[in-house]
Parts: sequence; structure tokens; C-alpha cells
Amino acid sequence: MIQFERVPWLVEHLRKSISALIEGAAEEVRAASLGGLGRRLLGDPRELVEALLRGELARAIALPEQGELLDRIQATMATVEGHAEHVMDVCARKSDPALDALRGRLDERRARRGGLSELLGRLVGVELKLRQYELGKAFFDTIAADGGAELVRLPWRSEADLPTLPELERPRAWLERVGTASAAA
Repeated sequence: MIQFERVPWLVEHLRKSISALIEGAAEEVRAASLGGLGRRLLGDPRELVEALLRGELARAIALPEQGELLDRIQATMATVEGHAEHVMDVCARKSDPALDALRGRLDERRARRGGLSELLGRLVGVELKLRQYELGKAFFDTIAADGGAELVRLPWRSEADLPTLPELERPRAWLERVGTASAAA
């Protein structure tokens, strides 16, 4: 993806986050974390099964402090993937309006999965991946509608300017945090 080539700090940001997650997992995946999974199963098995079906296997066995790292990684990837989807759509509309039909078919195909395919996809995190695309694209579509290309560039200024998971769901909260007045900077 072009974001990894054009944003100098992005690869290192992800590398640090993933390394910290792996190091923490290597140190902490013991009987205690598996015991936590067992307690969740005994405490509220429906909640655990729902979490697994949402593709949250990693979160189900993660310790609380690892949850923040998972959120940071997920938010970063949703930002990268959503930006790519948004830019692809903008470019497609400019170059060939008929490409909107391609977007429609892609979205339809993503939504059509069902049965065993959907269950397996949820268990291995495909559903979570699809949500990243949707969440990230909706975020960029919203901020572009609010302020155009200048706002679309803001998340790439620094790690601190990346949206968090809650901000991806509420783009205007992100705009308040990073300050739209600085978009011209």
C-alpha cells in the first residue's frame, strides 16, 4: 500500500506496536491467560462465543494491558485500509464513473457471505477485517465531506494524529482532537 511508502513513520509505528504485543504475549500466555479464557467461558459463555464470532480470538485470550495494543494496531490498519478504499473510490469516480458499479459489486460480494464461510471468517478474523475496511472508509468519507483533501491528509502527519478506534466511529471527535484549524498547516 502506498501509505507504507509515503508515510515515513508508519512502518516503524506498526513494528513497535506489533513487537510489543508479541513480546507481551510471549511473556504472558501462560495458565493465567488461558485461565482467564476459562473463567470467561464459565462466567458468560454467550459473551465469549459472541466475541469469538466477531473475530476477537486474540482479545479473548489477551491480558487487559494487551487490549490497548490490539486497539492501536486495529485502528492503524483501519486507517490505512480505509484511506486506500476512500482514495480508490475518489480516483475511480474521476477517471470512469462506471467504476462505481464495481464498488457496488465488491460491497455486495462482501455482504453476501453466509453459512459456514461466514462462521469461519468470523472465527479467524475476516469479519473484523471487513469491519476495518468499512470503518476506515466511512471515517475518510466523512472527514473528506467536511473538509476535503486537506483533512484526508491529517492522519498521516504523525502517530499522534492517527484516529483511535472510538474516533474512527466518531470522526468529528477526531477532528476536535487534532484541530481542523491546523489542516492548512
